[in-house]
Amino acid sequence: MTVYQKVKSFEPLIRKYITVYFEILTPAEKEDLVRRYMSQIWQESQGNNAAIGDGGKSYGLGQIYFPTFNEINAKYFNSKYKHADILGSTAAAAELNIHFGILVLKEKYKSYAASLPEWPARLDMMTRRYNGSGSKAESYLQKVKKINREQFPPDGGLHPVTAPIVAGGSMLSVFLIAGLAVSFFLGVNG
Repeated sequence: MTVYQKVKSFEPLIRKYITVYFEILTPAEKEDLVRRYMSQIWQESQGNNAAIGDGGKSYGLGQIYFPTFNEINAKYFNSKYKHADILGSTAAAAELNIHFGILVLKEKYKSYAASLPEWPARLDMMTRRYNGSGSKAESYLQKVKKINREQFPPDGGLHPVTAPIVAGGSMLSVFLIAGLAVSFFLGVNG
């Protein structure tokens, strides 16, 4: 299974929690946020819920940082979960990690992004603040936006087909062949 397929498989859960916690957003904004969070999961863990980062302090798909986990757990769940609950290969651990990740975004939205006038700026601020602040957070934002453009564009793109081909270095030939096929079709039928 490619990274694209792994991350894409979490889309229904991401959509579920964005629908629950971001009712204020328009349908188009919710779609942007779904694609952006899939891009964040790609950047954070490449779709691996057993991933551990930040010197053992961040867990799972969304690399939920322990202090942030503790804050979200206390605020929304009366501290009923343990760090290990969001880590591992079970469907329940993956879902809980996504649930926590969307709640982190909700908190970042309320604290930093809600007052910004335009949606793209609010989306970028949530993404940036998900990873902290300063130059590392800005670098993180740019990486996530690149993944978003290349793997999860609004039109759906050709990405289920191209994601594994990119690793093989043949992307140019795929687009050339696709372009020739379109040109031929339009020339014959146009």
